[in-house]
Amino acid sequence: MLIVIAHAASGGNWVLSTVLTQSWVEDEVRGRVFSMDMLILGVSAFLSTVIAGYLAEYQSMSLKTGFISFATVMIISGALFTAWKPKQTQAQTV
Repeated sequence: MLIVIAHAASGGNWVLSTVLTQSWVEDEVRGRVFSMDMLILGVSAFLSTVIAGYLAEYQSMSLKTGFISFATVMIISGALFTAWKPKQTQAQTV
């Protein structure tokens, strides 16, 4: 059940970030921004898979330890991103 909730939340997050990006980015560069977004997503998936495979194969990390480690990294990343408050410029406040 937790997996279903996690994937539903992830899908909702993706939709919200896409809608917000469309409203923030100018039409002329929107395709480039979304291409960069997909590039970052693909590279992140690649790196996490390679790291997990390396740790499981050569460092004898168990699946349980791997799941806990990667989940901890995700929780810390989410907490940092949630706490992050970028400076607002004059144009953003108007």
